[in-house]
Amino acid sequence: MKYKNKTNKLIITIVILGVALSVGLAGYWYNTRPKPTSSLQASEATKQQTEAKDAENAKSTDNKNYEQQPGQAKQTASKTSVSITSIGQSDSTVYVNALVDGETSGTCTLELTNGSKKITKSAPIGYQVSYYICNGFSISSSEFAPKGEWTAQIDVSGPKGSASSEERKVTVQ
Repeated sequence: MKYKNKTNKLIITIVILGVALSVGLAGYWYNTRPKPTSSLQASEATKQQTEAKDAENAKSTDNKNYEQQPGQAKQTASKTSVSITSIGQSDSTVYVNALVDGETSGTCTLELTNGSKKITKSAPIGYQVSYYICNGFSISSSEFAPKGEWTAQIDVSGPKGSASSEERKVTVQ
């Protein structure tokens, strides 16, 4: 009888230890597993990757749009320049990204026009990886009335001068 009690106690102890170990491992897995990202976070990550790629493309010597063409953009005597690197619509957000050269601080002003309708947004110049950008323009498509083709242009103003980008078109739906 004593042998049976010792065996039962041993089995119960092993089962309790196994359950405790399983609960501990499950808790560890739950706390360390990758958290699901929302579609907004995923789209922000995608946007940042696109901005980085666009900026590198804009800086490349093969990109003829990086150099300002005569008559295409206003520029003061300084070396300040701004170039729209990407523009488009993702879901219900219209985005405009721009690369700034010759300035490390200042303000970017985006102007979107459609006939007599005008939308104006401002953003600071910011540092990203190894270049300066307009710190993003993300505008809800609900601000665009009427829907359709809009013209975008960015003006940059900083301590070294000011410049305007080329005009770019975006179709808002």
